Amino acid sequence: MADLDSFSTALHHMDDMKPKLLDWIVICCTVLIIGFFSVSAYANPSAPGTVVISAPESEWIFSLSDEGIYAIPGELGDMTIEIRDRQVRVLDSPCREKICIRTGAISRSGAWIACIPSRVFIRIQGQTGEETDAISF
Repeated sequence: MADLDSFSTALHHMDDMKPKLLDWIVICCTVLIIGFFSVSAYANPSAPGTVVISAPESEWIFSLSDEGIYAIPGELGDMTIEIRDRQVRVLDSPCREKICIRTGAISRSGAWIACIPSRVFIRIQGQTGEETDAISF
């Protein structure tokens, strides 16, 4: 009988543990804050990123919306770079291995292409310079 009394006492105390109004307010605020930061972390920014090209002679800065084909002088000769559809890629390079061409198009903040023999480095920067990814989130 003692077990039955302790069980009914435990059930009676569970009524006291029901979420109160303040508990619901805290839960709703927490969900809203997490939702806001999740959306802002993964939303596409309205402004396009910036393409920064570093070469032995100089540095060039383009917007990802500046579509065109550009000749960039490197250590071995001119490298041809294309910006189109908010992506940048290397069309032609005088290097032997052509790894920079095989890298393909990049479009996300933090992505980069390097041509070591020509000493040309292409990177994309966003508005904050970094972009949240699944690992850092």
